[in-house]
Amino acid sequence: MAGEYKNNQQNNTSFIRQWVERCGNTSQDFHDDYHIDEIVDSLPKDKDLWWDASVHIYNDFTRYIKELNLEIGVMLCVSISDSYTKTRLPFKWDNAILKGVDTPPSLYIYNKDNADVILWLKKSSLSECKYIKGTKVYYHEVKEADDCYKTIFITQG
Repeated sequence: MAGEYKNNQQNNTSFIRQWVERCGNTSQDFHDDYHIDEIVDSLPKDKDLWWDASVHIYNDFTRYIKELNLEIGVMLCVSISDSYTKTRLPFKWDNAILKGVDTPPSLYIYNKDNADVILWLKKSSLSECKYIKGTKVYYHEVKEADDCYKTIFITQG
């Protein structure tokens, strides 16, 4: 088992500042994402820290957006294990929900009026689970011929 994730709020804030500046020069209907291992270089091989790192980075990003009063949303997207369903999600999250998942969680930033993001959330089921204080949790699945992709979207409440 790996050690504890050591959050670096200064690096996270620097990353989101540059990201927002770059996206601010794009269309009004933008959305963009990064996997957490692209934000924090030390995470690629350390899956045991993915959930904890995701929560810290998400909180740092949302705090930065709120402080500047930007009309940008932040969303944490987590692919979850096939053993979970819309009606059977754990009430307490830790890295166990990522068991069998090879893709690190992603963080999205988007214009709050982005039609694509609004549609994703409308096609998803709002969950009663509250994993991060002040958030909404959505469950989404896409079924294909031989696979079913399950994702949790966590957004500001």
